[in-house]
Order: sequence, then structure tokens, then C-alpha cells
Amino acid sequence: MCPNSSIYSDEKSRVLVDKTKSGKVRPWREKKIANVDYFELLHILEFKKAERVKDCAEILEYKQNRETGERKLYRVWFCKSRLCPMCNWRRAMKHGIQSQKVVAEVIKQKGSVAKF
Repeated sequence: MCPNSSIYSDEKSRVLVDKTKSGKVRPWREKKIANVDYFELLHILEFKKAERVKDCAEILEYKQNRETGERKLYRVWFCKSRLCPMCNWRRAMKHGIQSQKVVAEVIKQKGSVAKF
């Protein structure tokens, strides 16, 4: 047994606060609570994907930047169910970022935004 196991376990199970670059706290807890409600519904209806939904975003792994000390989400497992609140929220954030990149590229190529 490793002598630092209690320190290591405390570090692994510590609750972190995830913030955007603007300082807004991301609502992981609220989404996970809604996810559990969705799981209970699927479990009552005996859907096979209920267990996947239950385990959705159960563990979040962060990596710390050595220079800045900033932590960034490194690994997480999602259930990929279309109705899962956690997956919908992450998918919406992903699509928003992709849209921003597309608009930025269009502005860079065209010089200005075309009016429709």
C-alpha cells in the first residue's frame, strides 16, 4: 500500500469548480441531477441504455498546465443519448464553439460579415 494513498485519494475525489474564461461557473451539478432524473425514468421503463445514462459524466479528469496552473477538462465519458441533459448541454457548447470558429474564419477570409 502506498503511504500517500489518503492524500492521493483526497486529491482525486476533491470537488472542483469549473469556470469559463469569463469567470462564469459551469453548472455540472445541476446537469448531473437532471441526468439522474432521466436515468430513473429510463430505469422504470426498462430501457437498455439506462445504465449508460447513469454513468454519464460520472468521472471528470482534469489536467493541470504546469506553467499557468490552470486546469482543463482532459477526459470524460458521456452516454451520447440525445435526451440526456448532460450530453445535450455539452453538445450545445461544442456547436457554439464550432460556430464561432466558422464565423471567425469567414470574417478573416472576407474581411467583413456579409449581410443577408
